[in-house]
Amino acid sequence: AVEERWAERVRTTIWEGGTVVAPAFAIGRTQEMMLVAANADLQPYVDGMGVGVTEMLRQYPTFLRDPEAFRRATSGARFVTGRDGQRERIADDNELIVTTSGMLAGGPVHSYLPVIRGNPTNAVTLTGYQVEGTPGRELQDRGRMEINRRVRPVSATVESYDFSAHADRDGLESFLDDYADARVVIVHGDRCESFAADLKKTGFDASAPELGDRIDV
Repeated sequence: AVEERWAERVRTTIWEGGTVVAPAFAIGRTQEMMLVAANADLQPYVDGMGVGVTEMLRQYPTFLRDPEAFRRATSGARFVTGRDGQRERIADDNELIVTTSGMLAGGPVHSYLPVIRGNPTNAVTLTGYQVEGTPGRELQDRGRMEINRRVRPVSATVESYDFSAHADRDGLESFLDDYADARVVIVHGDRCESFAADLKKTGFDASAPELGDRIDV
């Protein structure tokens, strides 16, 4: 499984004396990586916008599928404040760092990568899809990144792991089987209007609002 392969890469890199930076999206992916790390007995540093999102989720555990697993994951993580050169020190300490942004478009990841990029023992594990034209895609395809407005090579090992956050149409329809009486609002996907129309034919109260539409729930 992808989780096991990723955890093994992290353990191997740390055992060899390297640091692992795992760029992750703030919502969902950061928390998923914390859970995967906890299941593998790893204690990550967590940095960036994902810290705030994690704190929000901790305040509303009833909305989580497994609140106890999330509690264990957060109790084992170490949250970064970024004060007094903390990030630079962590990058040199043979640790696992889960940080935003997932496509390297900004965030604290840019404090860590310049420190670890020159050592092949270190690793960057890309945990999400890298859209064409993003810094993450540039690193993935060409092994280089922009640092202080100059494009520089990255000698650290760069690997991609498919922690996909998107369900296909069959997956969405299977999910909706348990919510036959629910109102369904289709957003952030391909052919939203068509999907909403098909759901209506099967009896769902479905709609696909456009940008600027107001919905009362």
